[in-house]
Amino acid sequence: MKHIVICFLAVAVSISNVFAAETEHGHPSILDLKFNIINFIIYSFLIIKYVLPKLRSHFSETKEKVTAGLKASKLKLDAANDRLNQSQKQLDFLNSKLNEIELNTTRDLENFKERNTRETKEKMELLAIELSSRLQTEKLNFFKRLNNETAEKLISLSKEKVKKEQAVGQKLNELSIDLLGNP
Repeated sequence: MKHIVICFLAVAVSISNVFAAETEHGHPSILDLKFNIINFIIYSFLIIKYVLPKLRSHFSETKEKVTAGLKASKLKLDAANDRLNQSQKQLDFLNSKLNEIELNTTRDLENFKERNTRETKEKMELLAIELSSRLQTEKLNFFKRLNNETAEKLISLSKEKVKKEQAVGQKLNELSIDLLGNP
């Protein structure tokens, strides 16, 4: 590669010498240019003979390396795209499963709410019936006790009244007997 650069610099110097050689009229003559033309021919020959084949081989090697690199990059890109597609498919599958789970959860939650509301309502109705039944039973028991106590009280009051009346009747009998017997 170093040789190529040196040859190009030499050609550039030769060409610049051709344009630098001027005569008194401002244009160089053929005789003034002969050394420069010989240098140009020699440099051209050297470049064509030695530099161009190396340049061709260098550029063909570079082209092969670049082509191989592009092929390897394409293979890697294809593999990466395949992995990306697989990942996208997995992500889509997971998203569909997540949506399905979310839908099922929402449906189950609604069913649970409805069942829970219905069961609570049924329990409240049963508790209301049971409470009403207990209240009725307690009410009947209270009235029975009240009637029993009232009846017992009436009986005891009646017994006392009968005893008092008997005592009064007995006193009256005694007084009547005393009055009848003591004239």
